[in-house]
Amino acid sequence: MMVIYRVAYTENMENVFYEDEWYEYTPGELMERYYREGNFEEALEHEDWALQEIMRYDADAKCRFNAMLGGSYIGLGLYKKGKTYIEDAWDDYERSGESAESIYVVYYIEGIYYLETGEYETAIRRFRKAVRHAGALEGKDAVVEMDIARICCDMGRAYIELQEMDSAMEALKLSYSITEERRLESEVAYIYYYEVLEPVIKEFFENIPGEEMEFDEWFLKQFGGQV
Repeated sequence: MMVIYRVAYTENMENVFYEDEWYEYTPGELMERYYREGNFEEALEHEDWALQEIMRYDADAKCRFNAMLGGSYIGLGLYKKGKTYIEDAWDDYERSGESAESIYVVYYIEGIYYLETGEYETAIRRFRKAVRHAGALEGKDAVVEMDIARICCDMGRAYIELQEMDSAMEALKLSYSITEERRLESEVAYIYYYEVLEPVIKEFFENIPGEEMEFDEWFLKQFGGQV
């Protein structure tokens, strides 16, 4: 399934054509949307504009946007640049009086940094803190729920690298339970499942020593659903 965006620039906003409708986003909001879709290059196309825009935001929004800019660089393999934005996000968190709800996003993206640079145990510690902070938010919406699914999936990846397969399975099952509940009604969840989560589950399966089942049979047994 392909998602198509068309963008028309105005003085302070961009109008985005998405799913047969036009939406208005600030540059920071548009950058966040592209980041969440995994379109890191497009997210960074709005970097300078977003940085100007977020100067007017509160500390929580600055914390989230700086983390996602860092995550976009990390997603492109530019780890040093990404880490500088994560450090900026931590500064924003301190300026918020350590009350910013978006702190779970910082923990998560910092965890991705450590995952991609091979520091798997540190990554897991960050992911666990991210899940704890996200889970503690009141009135969690679909965005936060899907963020928890993403965090658990990446935590599963880290456990696979450490060959801690029971812990990996626990994390992947939690990610699956959230995504499965939403993927028939949410295009974001649908795309995430097929493009990200299912490949990680298949990677887990391929790392099981001596497994004789076919993948579909094993998946049905473990997750109780069809692929």
